Amino acid sequence: KDVPKYSGELARQYGYYGPPKELLAVGKEFLIKSAVRVKTWDELVTFVVSGYGVTIASDRGFNMEPDRDGFHRPNGVWQHQMCFADIDDEWTRPYAILRNSWANVHGQLKDFRTNELLPVGCLRIDRSVAEYMLSSGEAYAYTQYEQPKVQDIREALFKVV
Repeated sequence: KDVPKYSGELARQYGYYGPPKELLAVGKEFLIKSAVRVKTWDELVTFVVSGYGVTIASDRGFNMEPDRDGFHRPNGVWQHQMCFADIDDEWTRPYAILRNSWANVHGQLKDFRTNELLPVGCLRIDRSVAEYMLSSGEAYAYTQYEQPKVQDIREALFKVV
């Protein structure tokens, strides 16, 4: 089922009335069976590089555009649900990639190592900012869920010893 494009009005409708029955049926194919609270950077790294989805509810707001170094700086407050999409704990400035649901309002980032475009809706945040967000206690890794599709885990996330 195609998901309609985001709009504030649609979000209010879904919040008040719930999503359409067709979308609920699709959601039943991807039920989350268990989740684990993620409290620290090390836990976040472990779950993300192991291929688990990590969601976060946070009030941390950000500048809409990345700075000259490609990072989004904290600014203001927004109550929002996002997900951690990637981690680079070995970069000179360890960072996390957050995925937002607001499409391409943050400017499209490039991967530091490959120079490839990241998906729209991504923000690159410093480790310290991620740690602040994790301190709220509202980050969870989905550890067991119905998964009809194979996970696409990039080999580059793993080191061969």
